[in-house]
Amino acid sequence: MDSTYNKALTQALKLLARKDFTFHQIKEKLSKKFPQNTVARVLEYLSTKNLLNDYRFALNYSQTKMEKGWGRRKIRYHLKLKGISEEVINTVENEIEFDYSFIEKELSRKYNLSNKKEKERATRFLSSRGFTIGEILNLLEKK
Repeated sequence: MDSTYNKALTQALKLLARKDFTFHQIKEKLSKKFPQNTVARVLEYLSTKNLLNDYRFALNYSQTKMEKGWGRRKIRYHLKLKGISEEVINTVENEIEFDYSFIEKELSRKYNLSNKKEKERATRFLSSRGFTIGEILNLLEKK
């Protein structure tokens, strides 16, 4: 094994030790310092050892963001930005049961939903968080 490969692998492992990254993110980071063929070998090694797994990343990321009150659209958009494939995003979206209790608590704490203006503010807030109009109406009807 050549020293360039070892350096690239060490760099990738250091990055992955701190947090999960997508295949695309690691490829970008390594491509700045190492030749393309070395990067490809490192990515292949990390994938075969299951150290780099876009599905796992997307699942964890979606779960975390959902708990922060993000909607499906916003999560989907950010996963695409991180280089996750449409197929993986759809799989994760179908497997995760979206729990709206986090956002329901925030709504009842922040807004007086019996007031029309407050309801409009809540609607804008939910829209900015990536909720669809159907989800927004369901959340506001519960209150």
